[in-house]
Amino acid sequence: RKPIIEKALHGILLYDGYSVEDIYIRHDCDVVIDVNGCAKVFVTVYDRANVKVRQGGMGRVYVYKNDDSCIVETEGSVTMRERKSGA
Repeated sequence: RKPIIEKALHGILLYDGYSVEDIYIRHDCDVVIDVNGCAKVFVTVYDRANVKVRQGGMGRVYVYKNDDSCIVETEGSVTMRERKSGA
């Protein structure tokens, strides 16, 4: 199962060790994602979501922003891709 964070949820997601995760965040969520150790996390952001991604250690984070109404802040080495509507 892939985590889907939606509606108006607020929270902190922590990944470390050798965790691997694929996360979908949408609607009016306000989420902090903290990735450390050797974890690898893929984050897809939609709608009006507000996401802050913090990368540390050897962790790898890939963010796919699918809407201009999303707000994504990053700390550390985070790979960000923007997908435009109709592309």
